[in-house]
Amino acid sequence: MNTTGFTSLNITIPKGFRAETPPGGALITRADLWWDTPSPGTLYGYVTFTANVTDPSNKVDVFANIGGTTAILRDMPVNYAEGATTSIKSPFGANPERANLTLPTATANGNLSLHNLPDTITNVTVSIGEYVKNPATAGDYVFVADGVSETVHIAAPVPVPEFNIFGLLALVGILSVVIAFATLRRGK
Repeated sequence: MNTTGFTSLNITIPKGFRAETPPGGALITRADLWWDTPSPGTLYGYVTFTANVTDPSNKVDVFANIGGTTAILRDMPVNYAEGATTSIKSPFGANPERANLTLPTATANGNLSLHNLPDTITNVTVSIGEYVKNPATAGDYVFVADGVSETVHIAAPVPVPEFNIFGLLALVGILSVVIAFATLRRGK
């Protein structure tokens, strides 16, 4: 996302999207950030959110490298349940809150609210891991960032054939007949 700059941002997450609890040590998301400052000019940094190794279902570790200065916040509480809200804190200083994430449910939208950012961000790239899941129903889903809408089309998942014991037995029976017939013909 390229912008003219912001220090706060409100994003609506459409209903139906969900989160899964990652295994310990898994990278959940990474945000690469650029912003303009009076000196030394354009500043670059990144922040990663990784599932806590000892308690991945309830905690994340936040690492930041902003212009070469690094900080880490271990054991930040997180909740992956539908509709749950997580307060996202900065690993720098007294851990001020920088964002709130409310996950959507099957029937209600969620929200990501970035606020109290110390400088004007002009470019953001967010890489989200495999622990964010698309809605189960195909269709168009509308994200809204500070009043600007963007529609995302989610395609229907490819159905995977289901096998039960009767189907498996029928398949084995059919293959047995084919093999027996092929063996008989080969013997002549």
